[in-house]
Amino acid sequence: MKKLTTILFLLIIALLATACGSKAEAAPESAPEEAAKAPDIADAPDAPGAGQPFPGADGVTSLQLNPASGGGTGRLAYISDQDGNSEIYTVSADGTNLVNLTNNPAEDVAPVYSPDGQKLLFISNRDGAYNIFVMNADGSDPINLTPGPAFDGPAVWSPDGSQIAFASDMDGNNEIYTMNADGSNIVRLTTNEDYDGDLAWSPAGDLIAFASDRDGGLNLYVMGADGSNPARLTFTDGDNGQPAWSPDGSRIAYVSSRDGFYKIYTIDPDGSNEVNVTKEDTLDLFPAWSPDGSYIAFNSQRTGGMELFAVTPDGSQMTMITYSAPNETDPVWQP
Repeated sequence: MKKLTTILFLLIIALLATACGSKAEAAPESAPEEAAKAPDIADAPDAPGAGQPFPGADGVTSLQLNPASGGGTGRLAYISDQDGNSEIYTVSADGTNLVNLTNNPAEDVAPVYSPDGQKLLFISNRDGAYNIFVMNADGSDPINLTPGPAFDGPAVWSPDGSQIAFASDMDGNNEIYTMNADGSNIVRLTTNEDYDGDLAWSPAGDLIAFASDRDGGLNLYVMGADGSNPARLTFTDGDNGQPAWSPDGSRIAYVSSRDGFYKIYTIDPDGSNEVNVTKEDTLDLFPAWSPDGSYIAFNSQRTGGMELFAVTPDGSQMTMITYSAPNETDPVWQP
Protein backbone atom coordinates (compact mmCIF):
# COMPACT_ATOMS: atom_id res chain seq x y z
CA MET A 1 0.00 0.00 0.00
CA LYS A 2 1.51 3.31 -1.05
CA LYS A 3 1.60 5.88 1.71
CA LEU A 4 0.78 9.57 1.98
CA THR A 5 4.24 11.08 2.27
CA THR A 6 5.81 8.97 -0.48
CA ILE A 7 2.84 9.48 -2.81
CA LEU A 8 2.72 13.22 -2.26
CA PHE A 9 6.51 13.55 -2.35
CA LEU A 10 6.62 11.87 -5.76
CA LEU A 11 3.54 13.83 -6.86
CA ILE A 12 5.28 17.11 -6.04
CA ILE A 13 8.38 16.06 -8.01
CA ALA A 14 6.17 15.03 -10.93
CA LEU A 15 4.32 18.34 -10.86
CA LEU A 16 7.56 20.28 -10.76
CA ALA A 17 9.12 18.22 -13.54
CA THR A 18 6.04 18.65 -15.75
CA ALA A 19 6.02 22.40 -15.21
CA CYS A 20 9.74 22.58 -15.97
CA GLY A 21 9.18 20.96 -19.34
CA SER A 22 6.50 23.49 -20.28
CA LYS A 23 8.04 26.70 -18.97
CA ALA A 24 7.45 29.59 -21.35
CA GLU A 25 10.70 31.39 -20.59
CA ALA A 26 13.85 30.93 -18.58
CA ALA A 27 15.09 33.22 -15.83
CA PRO A 28 17.06 36.21 -17.08
CA GLU A 29 20.73 35.39 -17.72
CA SER A 30 21.96 38.98 -17.44
CA ALA A 31 22.25 38.96 -13.65
CA PRO A 32 22.32 35.36 -12.34
CA GLU A 33 23.79 36.49 -9.07
CA GLU A 34 20.88 38.83 -8.35
CA ALA A 35 18.03 37.40 -6.27
CA ALA A 36 14.71 37.37 -8.09
CA LYS A 37 11.79 39.33 -6.70
CA ALA A 38 8.38 37.72 -6.52
CA PRO A 39 5.40 39.60 -7.97
CA ASP A 40 3.57 41.87 -5.58
CA ILE A 41 0.32 40.06 -4.74
CA ALA A 42 -1.56 43.36 -4.60
CA ASP A 43 -0.63 43.99 -8.26
CA ALA A 44 -1.34 40.48 -9.52
CA PRO A 45 -4.42 39.89 -11.71
CA ASP A 46 -7.50 38.94 -9.71
CA ALA A 47 -5.50 39.04 -6.49
CA PRO A 48 -7.66 39.28 -3.34
CA GLY A 49 -7.90 42.71 -1.75
CA ALA A 50 -7.94 43.53 1.94
CA GLY A 51 -11.24 42.60 3.52
CA GLN A 52 -12.68 41.10 0.33
CA PRO A 53 -13.86 37.47 0.01
CA PHE A 54 -11.04 35.20 -1.08
CA PRO A 55 -11.78 33.74 -4.55
CA GLY A 56 -13.41 30.32 -4.31
CA ALA A 57 -13.53 30.21 -0.52
CA ASP A 58 -17.01 30.80 0.84
CA GLY A 59 -17.03 33.18 3.80
CA VAL A 60 -13.23 33.52 3.97
CA THR A 61 -11.88 37.07 3.94
CA SER A 62 -8.48 38.20 2.70
CA LEU A 63 -5.50 38.40 5.00
CA GLN A 64 -2.83 41.08 4.54
CA LEU A 65 0.71 40.03 5.46
CA ASN A 66 3.91 42.09 5.62
CA PRO A 67 7.58 41.01 5.75
CA ALA A 68 7.40 40.83 9.57
CA SER A 69 4.19 38.76 9.74
CA GLY A 70 4.22 35.52 11.66
CA GLY A 71 7.10 36.30 13.99
CA GLY A 72 10.66 35.07 13.62
CA THR A 73 12.46 36.47 10.58
CA GLY A 74 9.24 36.83 8.58
CA ARG A 75 10.62 34.48 5.90
CA LEU A 76 9.65 31.05 4.65
CA ALA A 77 11.59 28.32 2.87
CA TYR A 78 9.79 26.27 0.23
CA ILE A 79 10.22 24.31 -3.01
CA SER A 80 9.85 25.87 -6.46
CA ASP A 81 10.55 24.75 -10.03
CA GLN A 82 10.98 28.22 -11.51
CA ASP A 83 14.68 27.72 -12.35
CA GLY A 84 14.09 24.45 -14.18
CA ASN A 85 14.00 21.83 -11.40
CA SER A 86 12.89 21.54 -7.79
CA GLU A 87 15.01 23.90 -5.69
CA ILE A 88 14.70 25.33 -2.19
CA TYR A 89 13.92 29.04 -2.04
CA THR A 90 13.17 31.56 0.66
CA VAL A 91 10.61 34.36 0.45
CA SER A 92 9.24 37.05 2.73
CA ALA A 93 5.78 36.46 4.17
CA ASP A 94 4.33 39.07 1.80
CA GLY A 95 5.69 37.22 -1.25
CA THR A 96 8.68 39.49 -1.94
CA ASN A 97 12.48 39.05 -1.90
CA LEU A 98 12.82 35.60 -3.43
CA VAL A 99 16.16 33.77 -3.08
CA ASN A 100 17.26 30.37 -4.49
CA LEU A 101 19.28 28.56 -1.80
CA THR A 102 20.27 25.32 -3.50
CA ASN A 103 21.09 25.99 -7.19
CA ASN A 104 21.69 22.33 -7.96
CA PRO A 105 20.52 20.18 -10.91
CA ALA A 106 19.28 17.46 -8.53
CA GLU A 107 15.91 17.40 -6.76
CA ASP A 108 16.10 19.37 -3.48
CA VAL A 109 12.95 19.18 -1.35
CA ALA A 110 11.43 19.10 2.16
CA PRO A 111 13.21 22.03 3.89
CA VAL A 112 13.06 22.23 7.71
CA TYR A 113 14.68 24.99 9.76
CA SER A 114 16.67 24.26 12.90
CA PRO A 115 15.16 25.72 16.10
CA ASP A 116 17.59 28.66 15.99
CA GLY A 117 16.89 29.28 12.30
CA GLN A 118 20.57 28.96 11.36
CA LYS A 119 20.42 25.58 9.57
CA LEU A 120 18.14 23.83 7.09
CA LEU A 121 17.53 20.13 6.74
CA PHE A 122 16.44 19.01 3.28
CA ILE A 123 16.11 15.89 1.16
CA SER A 124 18.10 15.54 -2.06
CA ASN A 125 19.08 12.93 -4.62
CA ARG A 126 22.24 14.82 -5.60
CA ASP A 127 24.32 11.81 -4.46
CA GLY A 128 22.05 9.22 -6.09
CA ALA A 129 19.49 8.11 -3.49
CA TYR A 130 17.20 10.48 -1.60
CA ASN A 131 19.26 11.34 1.48
CA ILE A 132 19.03 13.85 4.34
CA PHE A 133 21.26 16.91 3.99
CA VAL A 134 21.92 19.88 6.24
CA MET A 135 23.10 23.32 5.08
CA ASN A 136 23.42 26.79 6.48
CA ALA A 137 20.31 28.96 6.26
CA ASP A 138 21.90 30.92 3.41
CA GLY A 139 22.35 27.70 1.38
CA SER A 140 26.08 27.27 1.97
CA ASP A 141 28.00 24.15 3.04
CA PRO A 142 25.53 21.32 2.30
CA ILE A 143 26.44 18.02 4.03
CA ASN A 144 24.94 14.57 3.40
CA LEU A 145 23.98 13.14 6.81
CA THR A 146 22.66 9.78 5.58
CA PRO A 147 24.78 8.65 2.61
CA GLY A 148 23.66 5.31 1.23
CA PRO A 149 21.00 3.67 -0.95
CA ALA A 150 18.00 4.05 1.40
CA PHE A 151 15.09 6.45 0.83
CA ASP A 152 15.46 8.83 3.80
CA GLY A 153 12.99 11.53 4.80
CA PRO A 154 11.18 13.52 5.84
CA ALA A 155 13.36 14.73 8.72
CA VAL A 156 12.72 17.09 11.65
CA TRP A 157 14.81 18.67 14.42
CA SER A 158 14.45 18.09 18.13
CA PRO A 159 13.46 21.32 19.94
CA ASP A 160 17.01 21.83 21.25
CA GLY A 161 18.57 21.11 17.85
CA SER A 162 20.77 18.30 19.15
CA GLN A 163 18.92 15.47 17.36
CA ILE A 164 17.07 14.74 14.15
CA ALA A 165 14.11 12.38 13.80
CA PHE A 166 13.50 10.96 10.36
CA ALA A 167 11.75 8.27 8.35
CA SER A 168 13.71 5.74 6.30
CA ASP A 169 13.35 2.40 4.56
CA MET A 170 16.93 1.40 5.46
CA ASP A 171 15.68 -1.75 7.20
CA GLY A 172 13.28 -2.81 4.47
CA ASN A 173 10.14 -0.83 5.25
CA ASN A 174 9.41 2.71 6.37
CA GLU A 175 10.29 3.23 10.05
CA ILE A 176 11.12 6.20 12.29
CA TYR A 177 14.63 6.81 13.60
CA THR A 178 16.61 9.44 15.48
CA MET A 179 20.23 10.48 15.05
CA ASN A 180 22.52 13.16 16.37
CA ALA A 181 22.55 16.44 14.45
CA ASP A 182 25.84 15.39 12.79
CA GLY A 183 24.33 12.13 11.50
CA SER A 184 25.87 9.84 14.14
CA ASN A 185 24.21 7.41 16.57
CA ILE A 186 21.17 6.28 14.55
CA VAL A 187 18.49 4.73 16.78
CA ARG A 188 15.35 3.01 15.48
CA LEU A 189 12.16 4.09 17.30
CA THR A 190 9.44 2.04 15.57
CA THR A 191 9.42 -1.66 14.79
CA ASN A 192 6.36 -2.34 12.73
CA GLU A 193 5.56 -4.26 9.54
CA ASP A 194 3.41 -1.37 8.37
CA TYR A 195 4.24 2.20 7.36
CA ASP A 196 5.49 4.67 9.99
CA GLY A 197 6.53 8.15 8.82
CA ASP A 198 5.28 11.72 8.31
CA LEU A 199 6.71 12.90 11.61
CA ALA A 200 6.89 16.05 13.75
CA TRP A 201 8.68 16.61 17.09
CA SER A 202 6.69 18.40 19.81
CA PRO A 203 7.97 21.79 21.10
CA ALA A 204 8.37 20.32 24.59
CA GLY A 205 10.53 17.53 23.18
CA ASP A 206 8.63 14.68 24.82
CA LEU A 207 6.42 13.54 21.93
CA ILE A 208 6.67 12.75 18.24
CA ALA A 209 3.55 12.90 16.08
CA PHE A 210 3.57 10.60 13.05
CA ALA A 211 1.37 8.83 10.51
CA SER A 212 0.97 5.06 10.35
CA ASP A 213 -1.31 2.46 8.79
CA ARG A 214 -0.61 -0.08 11.54
CA ASP A 215 -4.35 -0.25 12.34
CA GLY A 216 -5.56 -0.26 8.74
CA GLY A 217 -5.95 3.15 7.12
CA LEU A 218 -3.34 5.89 7.37
CA ASN A 219 -3.96 7.76 10.63
CA LEU A 220 -2.24 10.18 12.98
CA TYR A 221 -0.45 8.96 16.14
CA VAL A 222 1.74 10.33 18.90
CA MET A 223 4.46 8.47 20.79
CA GLY A 224 7.16 9.27 23.28
CA ALA A 225 10.35 10.74 21.83
CA ASP A 226 11.97 7.38 22.63
CA GLY A 227 9.30 5.50 20.64
CA SER A 228 7.27 4.45 23.67
CA ASN A 229 3.49 4.44 24.19
CA PRO A 230 2.13 5.10 20.68
CA ALA A 231 -1.44 6.41 20.77
CA ARG A 232 -3.81 6.86 17.85
CA LEU A 233 -5.35 10.34 17.37
CA THR A 234 -7.53 10.09 14.24
CA PHE A 235 -10.17 7.51 13.38
CA THR A 236 -11.38 8.40 9.90
CA ASP A 237 -11.49 7.12 6.36
CA GLY A 238 -8.93 8.40 3.88
CA ASP A 239 -5.36 9.50 4.60
CA ASN A 240 -4.33 11.48 7.69
CA GLY A 241 -0.74 12.73 7.90
CA GLN A 242 1.80 15.54 7.55
CA PRO A 243 1.54 16.65 11.21
CA ALA A 244 2.89 20.02 12.36
CA TRP A 245 2.91 21.14 16.01
CA SER A 246 1.83 24.64 16.94
CA PRO A 247 4.63 26.62 18.65
CA ASP A 248 3.01 26.25 22.08
CA GLY A 249 2.37 22.52 21.58
CA SER A 250 -1.38 22.83 22.12
CA ARG A 251 -2.46 21.91 18.57
CA ILE A 252 -1.32 19.72 15.68
CA ALA A 253 -2.07 20.78 12.11
CA TYR A 254 -2.32 17.94 9.61
CA VAL A 255 -3.72 16.87 6.23
CA SER A 256 -6.78 14.65 5.84
CA SER A 257 -8.61 13.28 2.80
CA ARG A 258 -11.57 11.98 4.82
CA ASP A 259 -14.12 13.61 2.50
CA GLY A 260 -12.31 12.83 -0.75
CA PHE A 261 -10.15 15.97 -0.89
CA TYR A 262 -6.90 16.75 0.94
CA LYS A 263 -7.60 19.57 3.42
CA ILE A 264 -5.89 21.12 6.45
CA TYR A 265 -7.20 20.23 9.92
CA THR A 266 -6.04 20.89 13.48
CA ILE A 267 -6.41 18.66 16.52
CA ASP A 268 -5.41 18.58 20.19
CA PRO A 269 -2.51 16.23 21.05
CA ASP A 270 -4.97 13.91 22.83
CA GLY A 271 -7.09 13.52 19.68
CA SER A 272 -9.91 15.88 20.69
CA ASN A 273 -11.29 19.10 19.18
CA GLU A 274 -10.71 18.49 15.47
CA VAL A 275 -11.20 21.58 13.30
CA ASN A 276 -11.39 21.68 9.49
CA VAL A 277 -9.30 24.77 8.64
CA THR A 278 -9.44 24.75 4.82
CA LYS A 279 -12.87 23.71 3.60
CA GLU A 280 -12.67 24.10 -0.17
CA ASP A 281 -12.73 20.90 -2.25
CA THR A 282 -9.20 21.08 -3.66
CA LEU A 283 -5.68 19.87 -2.86
CA ASP A 284 -4.18 21.46 0.31
CA LEU A 285 -0.90 20.04 1.64
CA PHE A 286 2.09 20.58 3.96
CA PRO A 287 0.78 22.76 6.83
CA ALA A 288 3.42 24.78 8.70
CA TRP A 289 2.80 27.09 11.68
CA SER A 290 4.28 30.57 11.85
CA PRO A 291 6.70 31.08 14.78
CA ASP A 292 4.11 33.10 16.71
CA GLY A 293 1.26 30.64 15.98
CA SER A 294 -0.85 33.27 14.20
CA TYR A 295 -0.88 31.59 10.78
CA ILE A 296 -0.59 28.25 9.06
CA ALA A 297 1.26 28.25 5.75
CA PHE A 298 0.36 25.53 3.23
CA ASN A 299 0.37 24.86 -0.48
CA SER A 300 -2.76 24.51 -2.57
CA GLN A 301 -4.11 24.06 -6.08
CA ARG A 302 -7.19 26.19 -5.37
CA THR A 303 -6.16 28.78 -7.98
CA GLY A 304 -4.97 26.29 -10.60
CA GLY A 305 -1.22 25.82 -10.09
CA MET A 306 0.41 24.83 -6.82
CA GLU A 307 0.98 28.02 -4.80
CA LEU A 308 1.77 28.99 -1.20
CA PHE A 309 -0.96 30.34 1.06
CA ALA A 310 -1.35 31.39 4.68
CA VAL A 311 -4.51 30.99 6.75
CA THR A 312 -5.49 31.84 10.30
CA PRO A 313 -5.85 28.71 12.49
CA ASP A 314 -9.63 29.12 12.58
CA GLY A 315 -9.77 29.28 8.78
CA SER A 316 -11.49 32.66 8.67
CA GLN A 317 -8.77 34.62 6.82
CA MET A 318 -6.48 33.57 3.98
CA THR A 319 -3.97 35.01 1.54
CA MET A 320 -1.68 33.90 -1.26
CA ILE A 321 2.03 34.22 -0.51
CA THR A 322 3.25 33.32 -3.99
CA TYR A 323 1.47 34.29 -7.18
CA SER A 324 3.39 32.96 -10.17
CA ALA A 325 3.46 30.35 -12.94
CA PRO A 326 5.83 27.82 -11.28
CA ASN A 327 4.67 25.27 -8.74
CA GLU A 328 5.43 26.29 -5.15
CA THR A 329 5.19 23.66 -2.39
CA ASP A 330 6.20 22.51 1.10
CA PRO A 331 6.53 25.80 3.04
CA VAL A 332 8.24 26.15 6.42
CA TRP A 333 8.56 29.34 8.47
CA GLN A 334 12.01 30.49 9.64
CA PRO A 335 12.25 31.02 13.44
